[in-house]
Amino acid sequence: MTVAARAAKLDALRAAAKRRIDEGEDWIGPLNRGLRLTGATWQESAQVCSNAVWHARRTGRDVLNDLESCPVPGADMSAVQHRTWWHLYFSALRFDFRCGAIRTVFQALDPPGAEHADPYIRAHEVFAVLGRSQPAGLGMLDDLLAEDHAAQSREVLHVVLQGLWLGHLLPGRAERILHLTGLPVLSRTADPVALMRTAGALRQLGRHRQALSVIDAAIEALPAGDPAVHADLVRERTLIGAALDLTHQPLGEQGQRTA
Repeated sequence: MTVAARAAKLDALRAAAKRRIDEGEDWIGPLNRGLRLTGATWQESAQVCSNAVWHARRTGRDVLNDLESCPVPGADMSAVQHRTWWHLYFSALRFDFRCGAIRTVFQALDPPGAEHADPYIRAHEVFAVLGRSQPAGLGMLDDLLAEDHAAQSREVLHVVLQGLWLGHLLPGRAERILHLTGLPVLSRTADPVALMRTAGALRQLGRHRQALSVIDAAIEALPAGDPAVHADLVRERTLIGAALDLTHQPLGEQGQRTA
């Protein structure tokens, strides 16, 4: 299969999943079969599955409930036949910020079923630890990104970036976000979510004017038809604007800020 034909096949799987979701049909079984027949890599599966889960959430589908109707895979997350289920499951938990539930799954596996799982699956454990502001997650993050292909995966980077974004008490959090969003896989194209993470980190570092420029670029880069992400971008812009107002508000004679 040529590169173009493979890309077209994956696009068709994405479109079919969205159509089935919109029509209230079973979408997980056909998606699993399609990915296996295509011989999708873990990177391709992660991209297609995260996209499908995001679309399902936007339409009000309960992805976790849909997954309950499918056979629950074994604890070996490295098995290709189980990959789609785990990719969908962890994506659904992450989009709902359910760090505790993710940690529970990984901690319940004995021996660790994720030991040989792909980087996208393991990134969700890192996300869950980072999201709880636990410093141990920083070492886990470094170990994950040191592995082959992990730091070259847009989906892996978005998972761990979301964990850093949630982990407000983590030391060096803003600097780490800037490092990750500066990696080529995210910086070579205008990625709205990566730009939003960058803007937030710049705001935390007091670089408000630069943050404002970056968040405006994120808003311009966002395709039409994604109101949830647009709301997040506008919220970040509001925070930057408020920080700018405070920073540039003049002081009165007694050292109090004037109205």
